[in-house]
Amino acid sequence: FPATIYIYAKVGLTYSSDTALQLSTLSPFFFKLSPSVKSIFPRSGPISGGTIVRVEGTDGVWLNSTLLSCFFGNLRVSAAWISPTMVDCISPESTQPTKWIVSVSDNGIDLSTFEADFIQFQDPTIHSVSPKF
Repeated sequence: FPATIYIYAKVGLTYSSDTALQLSTLSPFFFKLSPSVKSIFPRSGPISGGTIVRVEGTDGVWLNSTLLSCFFGNLRVSAAWISPTMVDCISPESTQPTKWIVSVSDNGIDLSTFEADFIQFQDPTIHSVSPKF
């Protein structure tokens, strides 16, 4: 990966309390750029949920962590790490047709930028089959 995606630094941490206790240390810290959502596929699915949505990112990396998640609006769903710039998510169930903003987080706090829209439509209903056998 390009060096600009990962930055490793030792960060100084200081803790003080009212009792004059003061602790100071240098701790390793890892900085990285989180990708922006470049595209999702498919861009729609039924309200019953369960559609596997592939999210592709750009300009950063997602880590394969236990906190890796997709968000459909504010609703968090699990994500499967495919590569540093690709994850699969399963669309949630909805009670009505909905337009969701899809984003990704690998730390449970910071969401990707440039989210994409996923539209859920009414589940199809079969009214008849022809020819009848």
